[in-house]
Amino acid sequence: MLREKYRRIMISYYITGNSCEEIAGKYNLSVTNVKQCLFEGRKKVKEGMNMVREYGELSYAPEKFTMNFWGNSSYGYWELFERKLPGNLIIAAYESPKTLEELSLEMGVGVPYLEDEVAILEKMGLLVKKGKTYQSNMVLYDEQWRKTVYAKATELIETKLEDVKKLVDDGVRYLAETDYFYENADLNTKRWFVLMLIIWEASMMSEQYMKTKMQFPLLQNGSNGYVMGIRGEYHTETKGIYGQYDMSNGYMRILNFVKLSEKVLNPFEHSNAVGQMLEAAVERKQEPEEVAALSSLLENGFVSVKNGILCPEFATISYADYESVKSKLGDGIGQMAELIAKHRDMAGEELRKKTPAAIPEANEVGAIVSMWSIMEGMVAVVLEDGFMTKGNGQNLTTFYLKTDNE
Repeated sequence: MLREKYRRIMISYYITGNSCEEIAGKYNLSVTNVKQCLFEGRKKVKEGMNMVREYGELSYAPEKFTMNFWGNSSYGYWELFERKLPGNLIIAAYESPKTLEELSLEMGVGVPYLEDEVAILEKMGLLVKKGKTYQSNMVLYDEQWRKTVYAKATELIETKLEDVKKLVDDGVRYLAETDYFYENADLNTKRWFVLMLIIWEASMMSEQYMKTKMQFPLLQNGSNGYVMGIRGEYHTETKGIYGQYDMSNGYMRILNFVKLSEKVLNPFEHSNAVGQMLEAAVERKQEPEEVAALSSLLENGFVSVKNGILCPEFATISYADYESVKSKLGDGIGQMAELIAKHRDMAGEELRKKTPAAIPEANEVGAIVSMWSIMEGMVAVVLEDGFMTKGNGQNLTTFYLKTDNE
């Protein structure tokens, strides 16, 4: 239970047998200060021996903690939360500030084992020291909040479903005037392409209409972003939303939804060889002899081989034609963006109510995370309505936008 300063002086005097003068010289303290620490240390040891230790729930039932990140570099944060202890320290000091001794009791872990972890969390800006206490400095959200936000998202979309359906079919007509290509594409496939365009662009545009402003604060690792945490079990209908990934002649946009497919495509796996293979398929190049990334792409149906030539199993379109369709749907996308903005503001307010006042950025984190709920809700509602279906194993949410029009 003793903090480092008291602990090292007590050990030096009572166990190692050093004199007060030797201890003072070793730790650059006055002899009077050493004697004072010994006096205080004895009191703390006596208190510790006499107290009934009532360990907190985290000492025998650690909570599940998952870090989430939104920004331009999460370096250092993912590695920190690979262990259980840092996440449970954040949870233990979340509702109110706690001393090291209180954290020790709450978690059933001796102070000597907490000090280094606490120091790292403080250095990373995730714990803030207030006198002798520590307060968490990152926003947490949980399944209860997610369910509330998701339910409100689906209710909102249901009220606008007919508008969404009309907007999608307008987009399909515009698509006929472009170089959009997906072998064996049918009406359902084209509708998914247009819906994903609308979802993505309206979600990005929604920040223009939000009352909640994304500040992207400077983090301790030198990047800008938001570090947030998920407390307990958490369900989501997205299985990896990777956004846009630049390649040599274009970029991929990948939005993976559990309701549509369990497949997840990450172009940065295998040292970016996945991206190279996808571009090779778009360009109909010959199948390479030895590429580790190719087997997983073939297995999951993202590419195929026909007569020794790689072929794409996803939609492709030139960036210019994509922008043309986006522009023609501009008014409808703008209306959707305003709707999404209201939803994201609401989600931020809901999370603010559940977050201690001392912890900032609850509105921003709520607005960030709730963007996925509106995307998930859109997919769920059109599937339930029957307007669109899962298709026949097609990759309905993976698209390649060509920037090299030659």
